[in-house]
Amino acid sequence: MDEIILSRKKLYDLVWSEPLLTLAKKYNISDVGLRKICIRMGVPLPKSGYWSKMKAGKTVEAHPLPDVHEGVQQVTLKLRIEGQVMDEAELSPQMVLQKAIEHDPFLNLSVPDTLFNPDPLVFRAKKSLTKRQEYYTAGGLLNTGLGELDIRVAPENVERALCIIDTFIKAMRLRGHEFKVDERESYIVLGGENVKMTL
Repeated sequence: MDEIILSRKKLYDLVWSEPLLTLAKKYNISDVGLRKICIRMGVPLPKSGYWSKMKAGKTVEAHPLPDVHEGVQQVTLKLRIEGQVMDEAELSPQMVLQKAIEHDPFLNLSVPDTLFNPDPLVFRAKKSLTKRQEYYTAGGLLNTGLGELDIRVAPENVERALCIIDTFIKAMRLRGHEFKVDERESYIVLGGENVKMTL
């Protein structure tokens, strides 16, 4: 297995170049494990929201690497081999949940090419999106109506968008989650909290 030896400076440069979750896909370590290494080596990490602000073109501030550190000065990381599975103890809670969902035999996460027996919320959205041209916005996107799933999509992608959202809703319902739609917005209920969702 390929290994890479990183000094504190190289580790610092690495974790400020990409999000930890992205790095965890390249190296045989979880984002949680990588975070622990950084803390042990005195390497500061980007704060929550750093990457989304950077993606949005906002000004972000990098915390400098402290010159003095008494502990470990380098770390060896192994590059991930495609298809390799990490030890369960190394996975973050989010990755454990993702694995559970992906390997649940009762869930069908494959998105079909055509809509079949859609969820009632998706059926109503389809009627709205295919009704008439007045739903076009200035950007050339179709919008669902009031009291429906919040979907904005190019006319040529309506069927694909509906297949994607239908697959998602059916999988989440099987996992015991509910959906709420008010006049303007749609939500999935996770742990008793309404989480806004749009496509």
